Amino acid sequence: MNLIDAFESGAIAIPWAVSIDGKYFPSSTGRDAPMHCITDCNDKYCQNPGGTLLGHQCTVGFTYYHGKVGEAIIILFGTLGSKGWESVDTGIRQKNKDDLKGRSVSARDFSSWLEKLKSLNKLFVDYKNNILSEALHPLHETPKIAEEIRNLADSLVNLKPGKTFDERFSAALPAERGIYKGAQLLVDSFDMLSIFFNPESAKLGEKRIAEPYKLIHKLVLLLSNSNNGLTRRRPKIYGESYKKYLALESFRIIPLALLNNAIKYSMTEEVIIDVRDVDNGTLFSLVSTGPYISEEECGRIFERGFRGKYAQSIDRDGMGIGLYVAREAAIANRTTIKVVSEDLGYSLKSIPMARNTFSFVVRDVV
Repeated sequence: MNLIDAFESGAIAIPWAVSIDGKYFPSSTGRDAPMHCITDCNDKYCQNPGGTLLGHQCTVGFTYYHGKVGEAIIILFGTLGSKGWESVDTGIRQKNKDDLKGRSVSARDFSSWLEKLKSLNKLFVDYKNNILSEALHPLHETPKIAEEIRNLADSLVNLKPGKTFDERFSAALPAERGIYKGAQLLVDSFDMLSIFFNPESAKLGEKRIAEPYKLIHKLVLLLSNSNNGLTRRRPKIYGESYKKYLALESFRIIPLALLNNAIKYSMTEEVIIDVRDVDNGTLFSLVSTGPYISEEECGRIFERGFRGKYAQSIDRDGMGIGLYVAREAAIANRTTIKVVSEDLGYSLKSIPMARNTFSFVVRDVV
């Protein structure tokens, strides 16, 4: 359960009409938003980014407040702030006189209500984490077992002839390659779950020398035969990089999660990975053709548990884990993942297509 679920249930009193992540909720106490805001306002100035807890005035003089609870954006609009009635346009004031009763809300009033919602939201999050932890508790030894299997598979591959891992991997039997892939991806999955349940764990572990290009190349080797049930994806690497970095163990999770996401949601066969050295680091860009990501979704796509509008129709089993974990690993490694979705002007299976690019720059973690 989240705040929207709680509000929709009717079990939570809403003192003033608000919007949560763009969804409108009327007041449960009769103090609804002015009719001007609901029916006559065209610019929806209060919904634009940049609002604060202190409050701002819209174009007709109403005061609106922005607050955040967890990842949810809550907007209280159509109120009489500290300037009261006199701040509102005369004609609109007269027309909405009855609607404005009980709409005198100060920044302190709004902040106080938000603090209560934050406490409630924390209960939701803690409860969800406890349920998941209890469900996974019987598997607490499984990551160690997966690690042992991966090490054994690694030994099998290293016994094959060849000077490089690529050569030895290619010389392995198909069954041996399959065991290695499965074991490595299983270990990576447990690492991602660890960060999902405890984001702070992304900052733990010793810093090690990482060669990003080799890491990407190995990931592509492991994931190149992945099949999501629609079409076989073929990740291709462009560019080159010879730089080495001092990075945390969680660094590997960033390209792994992004590549997994691109493969999963690409609606065409090709997934492009561009790796290039820049002045202050190495730039990674993962490009695929998939569902259009709106501006609002771009701002929320890395939230825990969030899934885009068209994600469900492509992958029903997704849980909104991958990109959240990638963001936490990126924060730990002092970088930022950027996303750009360029509308291609056509649809596939009733889904608007876009050229989606996820990128980040790796630098030394010091």
